[in-house]
Amino acid sequence: LFLNVLGRNDISSTLPVENRSYFYPSVSTSFIFTEALGLTSDILNFGKVRIGYAQVGNQATPYSLYTTFGTELAYNGLNRVSLNNRLNNLNLKPERTKELEIGTEITMFKNRLSADITWFQKNSFDQIVSASVASSSGFSRQVINSGEIQNDGWEIGLNGSPVAKVDGINWNIGVNFTKINSMIIDAGEGGDIILSAAGSNSSSPTNNIHRTGEPYGQIYGTRFARSADGALLIDQALGTPIEDNGEHIVGNPLPDYILGVNNTVSYKGFSLTALLDYKKGGDILSYTAASLKLRGQLAYSVDREAVRVVPGVYGDRTTFEPILNDAGEQIQNTTGISSFDWYFSNGFAAYGPAEVNVYDASVIRLREVQLSYRFKKSMLEKTPFGSANLGVSMRNVWFNAPNMPEDMNFDPEVLGSTASSNIN
Repeated sequence: LFLNVLGRNDISSTLPVENRSYFYPSVSTSFIFTEALGLTSDILNFGKVRIGYAQVGNQATPYSLYTTFGTELAYNGLNRVSLNNRLNNLNLKPERTKELEIGTEITMFKNRLSADITWFQKNSFDQIVSASVASSSGFSRQVINSGEIQNDGWEIGLNGSPVAKVDGINWNIGVNFTKINSMIIDAGEGGDIILSAAGSNSSSPTNNIHRTGEPYGQIYGTRFARSADGALLIDQALGTPIEDNGEHIVGNPLPDYILGVNNTVSYKGFSLTALLDYKKGGDILSYTAASLKLRGQLAYSVDREAVRVVPGVYGDRTTFEPILNDAGEQIQNTTGISSFDWYFSNGFAAYGPAEVNVYDASVIRLREVQLSYRFKKSMLEKTPFGSANLGVSMRNVWFNAPNMPEDMNFDPEVLGSTASSNIN
């Protein structure tokens, strides 16, 4: 039975004098029950349970306190003094994180199978972020302490050796599973923090927002109007979808889970390793895809002459309700539109609502392949080396993102706009 207690105090010059000293403790305990209770056998070789609680403090980045003037040389040769667009904060507090973790480690069958299972809950509060503010204030962003966010989930690691022979073939496989739930407990005054903003035009603004009571970083934007059963509402005269009023959640960047599988096969000094991982779910907003569709640069959009009919029912632009026939039934859309209307006007590319540019970013990836050879000691006797390995490796060998637009060959991990927001 082990017990560890830690206390730490930091003093940071990037925080105001009254808040620059902050203390945070941690405590953890673990119990090796197989050893304490004499439970070891050929089936159960090792068993441990553990629990830990910790607090962590974090400082602000430099120059986050005072809002200062900057100087620059104007075109007429005179010095110009101006304020930065960011409003700093003289009352910043250190960020705080509290985490509870419970887990177990088990080894079985003469160490050929092992498991490491962890559940955790982490709450971070007083986070230091740069949030959008009204431009009427004279600034575009402000440094603030942002409230509280909670993350909880599971991390499971399994490791096994299906084949293990002395001087023969050895095969080891490791599997890692991660599932994390994230929730904004408190986004501070006003209940919203806009982290980033993007948009193909002014009519379809899109934001990553921290909003109290919602998961982390939801993508908010415009969407099409729909009937109660989910059918698109179509303008009977134009044949184009009707856009709903207001701002809605159009995407969730958080994946359902992440799975990694690492295989290593070795034989007489040679070793071949392949790392495969899979991310299930997690939405991405891609204006790269929108622009390619709009310009007809993807293979499936080369037919520019066809007349298309948007699946949906006729609707009223004023009430956002379906138009019914004499029998009280919804009327299926039969009004055709051109490729121009499909991709350019209020359709399914950059000039449509934000939701049409949101994609499921699930991806399977062969992340790394490595081949190596370990030289025998007898081969190194007349050299200054005690051991030596020679190997070659490849990374990001192959990927498949099945829910991105066909022929786009787009890697969801490449976020050219802002990597923190799942907007590309």
